[in-house]
Amino acid sequence: MKKIIFLILVVSFCIGINAQNILKGKVSDANHKPLYGAIIYVPDFNKNTVADKNGNYIIYDLPKGNAKIVFTYTIF
Repeated sequence: MKKIIFLILVVSFCIGINAQNILKGKVSDANHKPLYGAIIYVPDFNKNTVADKNGNYIIYDLPKGNAKIVFTYTIF
């Protein structure tokens, strides 16, 4: 039987925003293991990306301002 787990809140993550309006960081689990394939979504600006094998992600061309960030991870 396949188990599906949705993690909306990732226990350990880093977020960085710089002057070029880029959001980048790394997502990991409670044991600091990267969450390969995690989805990072900024609903206010309809932008998203997927974390790489090291848990790193980057989203370009974000408007200035504050926004909600949603992290989703699915395990089969």
